[in-house]
Amino acid sequence: MPSRERLARDGVSLKGAFRTLQVARVGAKVGVVYDGPRRYS
Repeated sequence: MPSRERLARDGVSLKGAFRTLQVARVGAKVGVVYDGPRRYS
């Protein structure tokens, strides 16, 4: 569990830290690529 005091000292919220860990672990959708009629997310 991250230290709230250390996060606050560095200007990072707990929510932001956990979101970063989640994206690093499972990824995040950032856009859609269209190739003619096909679409990739």
